[in-house]
Amino acid sequence: MEEQNYIQFEAYLFEELTQEETNAFELQLQNDKEFQESFETYKEFSSFLENKYKNESARNDFKENLKNISEKHFGTRKTETKIETKVVRFKAWQYAIAASVLLLIGVTIFQQFSTPSFGDYNQYDTVSLTLRGDQDELIQKAETAFNVRDFKNAELYFDNLTDVYSENIEYQLYHAISLVELDFFDEADAVFGRISEANSVYRYETVWRHALSKLKQEDVAGCSALLEIIPQEAEVYKKAQKLLKKLN
Repeated sequence: MEEQNYIQFEAYLFEELTQEETNAFELQLQNDKEFQESFETYKEFSSFLENKYKNESARNDFKENLKNISEKHFGTRKTETKIETKVVRFKAWQYAIAASVLLLIGVTIFQQFSTPSFGDYNQYDTVSLTLRGDQDELIQKAETAFNVRDFKNAELYFDNLTDVYSENIEYQLYHAISLVELDFFDEADAVFGRISEANSVYRYETVWRHALSKLKQEDVAGCSALLEIIPQEAEVYKKAQKLLKKLN
């Protein structure tokens, strides 16, 4: 099983996929038996955890005993002698899935019940600012710097771009993100504030990024307050709610 499949499973269950991605996922479920079996196994384990480990002490007990559980059910198979009682036999790939999911659950439990951090969320889609034939060198440099996470230069380039193209909200947003990555929080707050007031298509993406800035500063109250104002129709609503639940 690939880790990317588990990411897909989680995104599908939380309805975070686009319609096109959802259609592709469901088509693969229909045509790929191993993928379907893995998804069903993942859902069963997820449902088990959600229903059984509802309080923090139970979750902690589960995390502490996870290693023992793994050794008991997977580690002792090498030394077992013949047993006359009924044995349920699994195919090799089923053992592999079970072992992989058990390991994944250990990691997932740790991630879900530990405090979320900015580093969990500061992944960005590839920026594409230049149009075909666009020869604006400054725009090209800003795009490249941001995509390779060279935020020091990206901040400088986007700062210059916002002077030249003062009405371009997209440039302002990438400038603010670069400022957050460099820990220039006051400057970023000012940019986020201007974008939020502009009522553009980037409005709630801006609120989301502003909330992540507060998360990086460990300002849980400030982060939560921003997440709460993101409406249900916003594209970032589901992941904002997911983060909000972790913070609370």
